[in-house]
Amino acid sequence: MFLAMICSGIIYEAFFAPAYGIESRLRFISITGLVTGVIFLLLIIVTIQKKSIEVTDDNLFKYYSGGKLVYTNTMDNLYYIEAVDISRGIIGEMAFCFNDKKIRISMPSHLPHFYEPGKYEWIFSFFVKSLNLKKMHHHTLFGKSKYVFAYWNPVRKANYEIYSKSRGQRFL
Repeated sequence: MFLAMICSGIIYEAFFAPAYGIESRLRFISITGLVTGVIFLLLIIVTIQKKSIEVTDDNLFKYYSGGKLVYTNTMDNLYYIEAVDISRGIIGEMAFCFNDKKIRISMPSHLPHFYEPGKYEWIFSFFVKSLNLKKMHHHTLFGKSKYVFAYWNPVRKANYEIYSKSRGQRFL
């Protein structure tokens, strides 16, 4: 962000600074603010990577980032999924928690070109139905979350006690 502010000051001096007369502070603030915002949004758009998941017939979970395979594990090692309650509507972020890694995927809802409504809801309902996940409270350092829930794999239900006692910090 600081780099964007420096660049906006340089752009202002090069293109928008008046050649004569007194420079207005309001003009400087509005133009540099606009340029900073544009640079910041461009940085967000440039750093967005397409991520995808695949579940194969032989019960393998595959996670791709930027088209490259990053992670593979069996569905039996999935402990829980963190997500907003499906009845609340739009899901913008999910976390898949395996025995050795936590994979967080999110969709930028403020950028319409990248947002696909209903996609995460479909993915989430697929996992809930196929693995028979049970809705449990999501624990944080500050207590139970009101909006985010942990959908636990019934095979790993014994680990939920460790999860709740450690306030969501560990489950093994």
